[in-house]
Amino acid sequence: MKVCLQLKKNLKQKIDNIWVNINQKGHLNELHQHPRAILSGAFYLKGNAPILFQHPFRDINTYFWNEFIVEEWNEINSGMWRMEPKPNILLIF
Repeated sequence: MKVCLQLKKNLKQKIDNIWVNINQKGHLNELHQHPRAILSGAFYLKGNAPILFQHPFRDINTYFWNEFIVEEWNEINSGMWRMEPKPNILLIF
């Protein structure tokens, strides 16, 4: 299945907000959102701290989908998704 953002072709793309957060051993980021961000990312220089993605309406699946209709939970059909990144990987979401 191919999934695309389908942005308008005449849209001028630019970086208008950027920040860097360097976590030390044992540090973490609280659950947060990136409002109005089309793309966000996380680069793992070293280590393998997990990253958790949570859909803003994560309870929709819990309330409206019975577990017997889902073959396997994944990043598309889940309200929460956890990844275990490897060193030197860039995640764009």
